[in-house]
Amino acid sequence: MVIPTVNFHYRTWWWLLLVVVFGLGWASGRYTHIFLRRDSADSYSVIARLNDPQYSFVSPLLFCKPSENKEFGAFKPLEQQVAGLIKKKQAAGDVTRVSVYYRDLDRGRWFGVDENAQFAPASLFKIPIMIAYFKLAESDPEILDRQLVFRGDNSAPQTGIADSETIYLGQAYRTLDLMRRMIAYSDNRSASLLLANINQKSLLEVITDLGLPPLKLDDTGDVISPKAFSLFFRTLYNATYLNRYFSEQALNLLSQNAFRQGLSAGVPKGVRVAGKFGDRFYQNSDSSRAWELHECGIVYRPYHPYLLCVMTQGAKSETLAETIRDISKLIYDQAN
Repeated sequence: MVIPTVNFHYRTWWWLLLVVVFGLGWASGRYTHIFLRRDSADSYSVIARLNDPQYSFVSPLLFCKPSENKEFGAFKPLEQQVAGLIKKKQAAGDVTRVSVYYRDLDRGRWFGVDENAQFAPASLFKIPIMIAYFKLAESDPEILDRQLVFRGDNSAPQTGIADSETIYLGQAYRTLDLMRRMIAYSDNRSASLLLANINQKSLLEVITDLGLPPLKLDDTGDVISPKAFSLFFRTLYNATYLNRYFSEQALNLLSQNAFRQGLSAGVPKGVRVAGKFGDRFYQNSDSSRAWELHECGIVYRPYHPYLLCVMTQGAKSETLAETIRDISKLIYDQAN
């Protein structure tokens, strides 16, 4: 149990609740982390999490009393460093737009740089497809073993990931294997087959249940921000939308992400990252080329897991990947 030594003025029932939460975890053979933090003279946070050895990727949220504080002064220096790095990249012509959202997952503190700016989600929207299938599997586990036959177009555009796994015309595939290809390799054919075999209402519910406005998965416009998209990862880590088992399974798939040039390239080898990238190429009105490349994920830094979502726009996908990598490295090295 982690409790910083600070003076708190809590009502007695807060303490009773924390004792009960801790006791339940102890009685079940598991243990509870209780994070107490004072953010200002009259603002504090209480976060209780269940830590269970059977889970590698989730940290189930048992109780949360969020702070009323909107600014976390401790992150100001890091926020300024990230903003400075972005300005240098823009001045060098490497990027035109960058938005960043960082969140300390265990303590709930966060900062952002233009975190509410909207971008086209591209393949990031494969995450709600995965979540929708796992949600259905909570009541019908056999859905994950169902065999689906691909009858689409073999010439459909694929991602640029080397050694990608895809599917082929006329062949049958297990639903869970399609989900793995869709998430780990961002396979568009697998995604299209999964989309064709799910009730669209179930898919829309995943988005609206999290408080996001109704969004179309085929929308190529700027419709979502890094801060808004982070909700998908937060609910998986907290196991507050899917149950604990399927939240763990979802993050396990995300940890197999084959795109290694972004968030993963900025952290030490061996540090796990459960993430997803999305990219989009288009032409501006002046016929110039433009790319959007995004990556969002959970970095399992030892004793300090955090969520990082970076969305970028520029002329070359290579420099966008380098920007995500450099932001990832800066935050890993400096966040505490």
